[in-house]
Amino acid sequence: MTCQEVADFLMDYLDGALSTETRAVFDHHLGVCRECRDYLSSYETTVALARSSQCDADDQNAPPPPAELIAAILSSRRAEAPAAPPDGSLAAESNSDPK
Repeated sequence: MTCQEVADFLMDYLDGALSTETRAVFDHHLGVCRECRDYLSSYETTVALARSSQCDADDQNAPPPPAELIAAILSSRRAEAPAAPPDGSLAAESNSDPK
C-alpha cells in the first residue's frame, strides 16, 4: 500500500468500511510509515473538530453572520467587479487575435 492509497481510503478506514484484508494491509503500512501515522492523527483531529462544531450548514439556530463581515465581503466584491459601460450593456470580450 502506498501513502496515496492511505490518503484515498482514510475515511473508509476510520469508518471501519475496509475489508479485513485491506485493513490489515492498511495497518501494516501505518506501522512502518511515520508520515501516514502523523497524517492519520491530524485527520482524526480534523474530523472530530468538524463533528463537534456547534453549527452546520442546515442549522436553523445558527447565529447570523456579523453585519461587519457582510459589509466587508460586499465591499470587496464591488471593488473586484469590472465597471459596466455607461450605456449599461455588457461589453463582449474580443476573442480575435490582433496579430
